[in-house]
Amino acid sequence: MLAFHCLLRPGELLKLHASDFHLDGKVGVVNLGLTKSGLRQGAAESVTITDPVVLNMLRAWHLYASPGDPLLPAGPLDFR
Repeated sequence: MLAFHCLLRPGELLKLHASDFHLDGKVGVVNLGLTKSGLRQGAAESVTITDPVVLNMLRAWHLYASPGDPLLPAGPLDFR
């Protein structure tokens, strides 16, 4: 749901960790770091999460996650 809502590439989704999320109020932010586009522009990128269902799911996960925990524990091969 997060990838669909934020239009994330699979590689961006697989690199996300709990420390990349800031979920305050009615809006959340995902720091993507240097993405494929960001490398060309030389700037880190972020995406805003505005969907309340996605935010609630992420908040539930984020409560129990450590900063280094990946959003998706499976690797790229398992994801594909």
